[in-house]
Amino acid sequence: MSKPLLDFEQVRRARGITIKAIEEQSAVPAVQEYLFEIGCPVDEAIKVRLVHALSVLAGKYYHVTDFQQGVKPSIPERAGR
Repeated sequence: MSKPLLDFEQVRRARGITIKAIEEQSAVPAVQEYLFEIGCPVDEAIKVRLVHALSVLAGKYYHVTDFQQGVKPSIPERAGR
């Protein structure tokens, strides 16, 4: 049985880490970090740098394979709108 995959954004927020902190630690532009958070395809080297930055800032080791890949489902529109 494999362990459930993590959501990068949720882990980052739960640890109180800002996008700016990830950007500074990883030297990856915030837009690339945002694209990774929402599940858009980003280069593997970018993913590695972002996850490494999160690991350093969180004080806990994470690996790229710990996180969900692919586009997150959108929030359904409210009924009646």
